[in-house]
Amino acid sequence: MANILSGIFFLVIGIMAIVLASAFPSSASYELMPGFYPAILAVILIGMSLALLVTGIINVKKTQPSFTIAAETKKGLAVLEILLAYVVIVNVLGYMVSTFAMLAGMSFFLGGSKKQSLILAVLMLAFLCLVFKVGFNVSLPTGLLI
Repeated sequence: MANILSGIFFLVIGIMAIVLASAFPSSASYELMPGFYPAILAVILIGMSLALLVTGIINVKKTQPSFTIAAETKKGLAVLEILLAYVVIVNVLGYMVSTFAMLAGMSFFLGGSKKQSLILAVLMLAFLCLVFKVGFNVSLPTGLLI
């Protein structure tokens, strides 16, 4: 049942992402439009959520309902909460600060050491900034406080 609910949830998120990505302004040149990358990710998310939904429907007949929450499910819900908090604070603190905090926090939460988490956050942030600022020429949120 959890796979069915998760599949429906992420299917709705994917559809919303495609709608929002299509609202980005288009350009007359042949460079990639700002909504291209989010649309690609949304299509991947929709595909994966449909696979999860089908798997859940097939397996719902085979398993008995369980009312206990596994440790992996709790970690998954905590990761979802971290991502939702990130969405809220990215416009307040800016992309660089909030993304660094999210990456380091999530890595540490999922079992990395403090040193590993900080190194991973720095490397991933550098990679993401390179991709978005240089590769896609997208301006990133600067935030209200910074």
